[in-house]
Amino acid sequence: MLNAHDRRQIDDPSVTERTVFVDTTGHSSTDFALTTADKLDLISSGRIAGEKFLAHWDWQEWKDRFDPK
Repeated sequence: MLNAHDRRQIDDPSVTERTVFVDTTGHSSTDFALTTADKLDLISSGRIAGEKFLAHWDWQEWKDRFDPK
């Protein structure tokens, strides 16, 4: 059920365009014993994804396209 809900959200362009997608390849969300190297890898992936997103993100443009007003 959670996956179905997530998939429905991801299919919505108003959500997708304001979401930062972080590459977590090789890591599991239920791995509670991450090594320091794993943690640093995830932090780096998050930073790269955030910088890439913010380089083109325009809040006003998003509001103009998707905000129902």
